Amino acid sequence: MEQAQALALSPLSAPMSIFSNLPRDTRWLVISGAAAMAASFLTKTVLAKGWNEATGDDPPENPAASSVSWGQALAWTAAASLAAGLAQLVARRGVAKALGGPVPRDTYD
Repeated sequence: MEQAQALALSPLSAPMSIFSNLPRDTRWLVISGAAAMAASFLTKTVLAKGWNEATGDDPPENPAASSVSWGQALAWTAAASLAAGLAQLVARRGVAKALGGPVPRDTYD
C-alpha cells in the first residue's frame, strides 16, 4: 500500500528506480539523453504545427535556401532557436529534479 501511494505521488520514481544502482553520472547521461530526445520530438512537432497555423504554410525545410524569403528564414530560425533552448532547459531541470540533485556542470563550459 505504501509503495502504491509513493508511486502515485511521484510518477517518475518507478522508472528512476531501474537506474538506482548506477552511478549518478551514468544515470544523468541515460535519463537526460532520453529526455532530450523526447523534448526534441515534442518541440519539433509543436513548432511545425504552430508555424503552419500562423502562416498557413509548412515551415521551411532549409531556411538558407534562396527560395525562402529573408523574413521567413529569420522568423523560423529565431523561433526554432528559442524553442530548442527552452526545451533543453526544461528537460535538464526536469531530469535534475527527478534525480534529486543539481544539474551537472557541462563539459563544454
